[in-house]
Amino acid sequence: MDLINRYVYAVLRHVPATQRADIEKEIRAMIDELLLENKRKRQASGGAQSGVAPDETEVKAVLAELGNPANLARQYMGHAKYVIGPALSETYWLVVRIVLIAVGIGLTVAQTIQLISGTYDQIWTAIGGFIGGLYQGLLAAFAMVTLVFILIEHFAQDSVAAEIEKEVEKWRPDDLPQVPDDKLIIKRSDPIVNIIFTLIFLAIINISPELFGFFAQTDSGLQITGFLGSGFFAMLLWINLVCVFGLVLEAFKIIYARWTWLLVLFSMLQNLVSFLVGLRVVRHPDFINPDFIEAVNVFLRNHDLEAAYAWQNPLVVGLTVVIAVGFAAEMMTLAVKGVRLLQTRK
Repeated sequence: MDLINRYVYAVLRHVPATQRADIEKEIRAMIDELLLENKRKRQASGGAQSGVAPDETEVKAVLAELGNPANLARQYMGHAKYVIGPALSETYWLVVRIVLIAVGIGLTVAQTIQLISGTYDQIWTAIGGFIGGLYQGLLAAFAMVTLVFILIEHFAQDSVAAEIEKEVEKWRPDDLPQVPDDKLIIKRSDPIVNIIFTLIFLAIINISPELFGFFAQTDSGLQITGFLGSGFFAMLLWINLVCVFGLVLEAFKIIYARWTWLLVLFSMLQNLVSFLVGLRVVRHPDFINPDFIEAVNVFLRNHDLEAAYAWQNPLVVGLTVVIAVGFAAEMMTLAVKGVRLLQTRK
């Protein structure tokens, strides 16, 4: 019955994902047992026939007896206060491991390249730079992941508490939320993947931006010429803010696990801001490092591949088109989510 499915959904949305299957079985068993017990009582008093399925009134009575689903969820979660609670701990440690491994590999590659290119005069200076850079990068990545999950835990707990506060008024089964359309459910893996890649991107552009560069072997060793110019770094603060905004948004997707009007609207806002900042960055006259352009041109001339035109101009145009198409596609996707939300209200 729809009411039972809505009640089970309202409970499960607040409990750890790894426990949901067992908790669902337990809740459904409790409901079935209460319905059967009430049926027996009515049969004993001559008010019910055997073999007749319970009607909506009977189901509402049983659900009202079980009480507010948020309160029931709290019983499964316990009352202890956590910085990062059991519902998120497994996901948290998974993300921490993936991010630290990815950032560690990236920084190791960057430091190795610097060592090969002769950036350091002495081996001990190289070792010290490697350890210092690795420690700084891993610490920053760990802190960012932890901050995101603390935010998720804080707001997730507040959402449960807010629902429990509704018990001040008499809770009714009619207040149960609708089970969302399958296409409005947010798989936890989607925001987690976005969080991981955003954190890796932040680590690279803030700690080792030279990974985006041109690598050339010269007589004096490996030479690295960074791709990103002063125009990019002039906008670095805005780029970081957009990424942090995106991380917060992904955190709320994990909290709510379904698309809501607020998520759609804030996603549109974040997409618009990302679009504007992205355009400002790539259209900046100093977006590409002039030394990078020269290094590529030298490479082309040395290999008889000299371009007959300024290759950087079509590159900027191409990046502009990619940003614009990505913006339009994301806006259309979010608009579809909004239409589905309207349809669920009918």
